[in-house]
Amino acid sequence: MFNDKGNVHSESGGLPIGIEVHAQAFAFSTNDEVNNMTFYKYKIFNRSSFTVEDCYFGQWVDSDLGKYNDDYVGCDVTRGLGFTYNGDADDDGQFGYGINPPAAGLDFLKVRLLMLTMVLITIKTVL
Repeated sequence: MFNDKGNVHSESGGLPIGIEVHAQAFAFSTNDEVNNMTFYKYKIFNRSSFTVEDCYFGQWVDSDLGKYNDDYVGCDVTRGLGFTYNGDADDDGQFGYGINPPAAGLDFLKVRLLMLTMVLITIKTVL
C-alpha cells in the first residue's frame, strides 16, 4: 500500500492529491511461459475530499537485461506491448546472459477493460 501524502514532492513540486494504491504482486509455478511472468493487481482509492477527473496511470519499468548498458526498448502499438531487448547476440560481462540473451515484454492485460476505463476517467472520493 502506498500514497502521495507523505514527504515532499521534490520532483514535481506539486501538492498531494490524496490517492492511495493497494498493490498485489503474484506469480504462478507452471511448465509453460506463464512460469516466467509476474502479475500485478492494483486497487486505487481517492482519500481526498474532491473528485479526481480525467486521470491517467502508467507503469514505470526499469527493464535491464543482464548488462544494462547495451539494452534497447521499443513498443508494438497494435499489441499495446512494451519490450526490452539486447543490442547484440552476446550479452557479455559479469551480469550478462551470454550468447542469445532473452527479451522482456510488458503488457496491460485487457481483463475488465470497461471497469479500468471508468477508473481512469473519474476516481470518486472514498472516505
